[in-house]
Amino acid sequence: LLKPGKLSGKGATVYETVTINTHGFRGPEIRREKRPGVQRIVAIGGSSTFGALNSDRTTYPALLQASLDTAAPGRFEVINGGIPGLAPAHLVHLVRGEIPLLQPDIVVIMSMFNHYFVTTEEGWRRPLIQLRTELERRSVLFLTLSEKFTYFTGGDSLLGKLFVLFADYRAYLDEMIEAARRGGAKVILVKQPILMRGARGKNLIPGSTASEQGWEPRFYRKVVQVVDELARTKDAKVVDASTLTGGFSQDLFFDAVHLTPEGNRELVGRILEAMKESGMISGFSGRFHPFGVPSPAR
Repeated sequence: LLKPGKLSGKGATVYETVTINTHGFRGPEIRREKRPGVQRIVAIGGSSTFGALNSDRTTYPALLQASLDTAAPGRFEVINGGIPGLAPAHLVHLVRGEIPLLQPDIVVIMSMFNHYFVTTEEGWRRPLIQLRTELERRSVLFLTLSEKFTYFTGGDSLLGKLFVLFADYRAYLDEMIEAARRGGAKVILVKQPILMRGARGKNLIPGSTASEQGWEPRFYRKVVQVVDELARTKDAKVVDASTLTGGFSQDLFFDAVHLTPEGNRELVGRILEAMKESGMISGFSGRFHPFGVPSPAR
């Protein structure tokens, strides 16, 4: 498959190759059964995990595979389970059904942004979500009120149905963690790097900072809080790549949510460090380097 890449300076479109295997995941062919002695890592999420604006070699799962291969050839297999557009409401079905069949040892979950747009399995709420989106685009008053009050609703009021319910997000993420752990996998939760509305960066594609493509800071903080709370109660490891708390640079983005290759390398470096700190990978000296080459031991 071919996808349009970032526009060049002359206005020509650059194309990248996107490889989809017979399991429907991005990347080379995989066997459902693990090879003996191999630790399998499955990364799940939306288009940021899939690598919607990246080549096959520069998605974060591919860079994670390259780094592990350099440090420990043949000991790890990374599967890119990202599917563009999927929110936690959809991913929970993937983790219930397909992912356990792959027998992962580690599941990396990075799914925050899409919950903002698709919040529930209940189709009757979708028109209300669309109404909310239109009001956000057209009403400064609505944005102000929603940021200060209604994004924090957990109730079932009519007004509340216009907004993302954090209870939905918590419940879906909780179930994904439990499903992974029932299969014997350890879980890593990534605080997804997302730009705020109106942010600017040197790599951003023109037009990518429109108001509807970023997040309100108060909403982002609340979702990050949910991730932290669940990690504590479920004994999951957290990787902080948040632009609010993790210091993730806005120059590592192509748009509000999709990382450049350099951004994915930064993300991989943080995931590897978290895996080492938690004992998920062991027996290696020094730091893993996210460019596929381990840096010297310190």
